[in-house]
Amino acid sequence: MKPGCDDLVVAWTEVEEAVRYSVLRSELRADSALFPVARVPAGQTTFVDGQVAPGLDYTYVVMAVDETGCESTIEGAVAARL
Repeated sequence: MKPGCDDLVVAWTEVEEAVRYSVLRSELRADSALFPVARVPAGQTTFVDGQVAPGLDYTYVVMAVDETGCESTIEGAVAARL
């Protein structure tokens, strides 16, 4: 998928032992609940979110997941607005 004017692109640094990444998003406030929006395979370090609306605030978190299913901690939330 090629990002366009109606998409937000989330990018992160690869984690060596990750087998996949979980991308979570909250809407409107940084302290609201995070919901999963994508499962991204290891080796890919971007996600294009095409399910966003202009004028709304979003917060994204990416968690690395290892082969046992253990997820990394939630750190470094990033705010974005379309």
